[in-house]
Amino acid sequence: MVTSSNSCFDLESYIFAIPELWEQDWEASIQESEGVEKSIIIAQARAANLLKTIKDKTVTPDRLAWMSLWTKSFCLLDGAYAAMSRNSLFSLEVLNRIALEVYLHTHVIAEPLMPPESTMQYKETVIDRLCAYTAWTLLEDRELFWEHSKKRNLDMIWSPAPANSIKRNRALLEKYESVHGELELETDPSWLRAERRKQEDQLHKNTNRIDEWLRHPQLREWTRKIAVLAQKTKPKSLSFFAIFNEDDKSIRQRLINLNQGFAYLSYQQASILIHGSSMDQFFHVKNDNLFPKLVATHDEAESIAKIVCSNCTNIILLLALIQRKLPTKTADI
Repeated sequence: MVTSSNSCFDLESYIFAIPELWEQDWEASIQESEGVEKSIIIAQARAANLLKTIKDKTVTPDRLAWMSLWTKSFCLLDGAYAAMSRNSLFSLEVLNRIALEVYLHTHVIAEPLMPPESTMQYKETVIDRLCAYTAWTLLEDRELFWEHSKKRNLDMIWSPAPANSIKRNRALLEKYESVHGELELETDPSWLRAERRKQEDQLHKNTNRIDEWLRHPQLREWTRKIAVLAQKTKPKSLSFFAIFNEDDKSIRQRLINLNQGFAYLSYQQASILIHGSSMDQFFHVKNDNLFPKLVATHDEAESIAKIVCSNCTNIILLLALIQRKLPTKTADI
C-alpha cells in the first residue's frame, strides 16, 4: 500500500503547467479556414488568450474548477474540428451532448455575475460556486476510485481463472480465438498478484489525494453539503445545479428553467446514441433502402458542429467574465 503522508497532497502545493497556446499563429490558421472550422479556430484562439493572463499558477479550489472548464471547452472544440474532417455526425452528436452539459455547469457558476431576475438574490459568490464545482467533481472521481477498489472488481481484472478455463477447454479456446484472435491473457499468478498490488496502490494513492484536497478549507463545507443532498436524490445522481436550487434536479429541468427546454430533445437523442440503444440514428432511410450512416452530408455535420462551437464560445465568454470579476487574489488565474 502507499505509505506517503497525505500532507504531500496539499492542494496548494501544486502548480498549473500551462501550455503557451497563445504563441501559436492563430491569425494565419483563421485566414486559411472557412465555414464552421473557421469559427472553431476563432473560439480556440479566444480560449488560448485567456491563458496568457495567468500569472499566479498556484492551484486553488476555484482555479482548479476554472481550469477544468477551460480544458473541457478547448478539447470539445478540438473534437469538433476533427469530426468535421470526416463529417462524422456520430462524433458531433456526442460532443454536442457534452458541450451542453459543460455550458450549463459554467452558466450556473457565473449566475451571480448576471443581473438577477426580479428581486432574486444569490446566496453564493462566483468563488463559492467554483469551489462547489471542484468538490462535486472530486467526489464523483472518488466514487469511481472507490468502485474500482472493490475486491469483486479487482478479482474480475486479475483473476487467472477465466483465461485458464478457456485454455483448458479446446472447444472454448477455438471459439474464443475465432472471435478475438489468439488468447493473450496473462495467467502467471505471481505476475498477476504484483500487477494487482500496483493497481491497488495507485487507487489508494488517488483516493488519499482526493480526500486531502477535499479537506481544503474552501471545500470542506461543500463536501458536507453535497453528501447530504446526494442522500436525498438516491438512487439518482445529484446534478450540479441542484446544489444551489433543489428544483433543478436534472438537465431537463435546468433547461426548462432557462427557457431553453427545446435543447433537451437533442440531448436526449444523443443519450440513446451514446448508450447504443438507437437503431434509427445509425441508418439513412431512402425509398426501400437502408444505408449505414457512416458519415453525414457536410451540411448535416456543419449544423451540429455550429451548435458545439456556439456552446463552447459561450463557455469561453463566461470564463472570461469570471476571470475579470474575481477578486485580485484569484482574478489572475
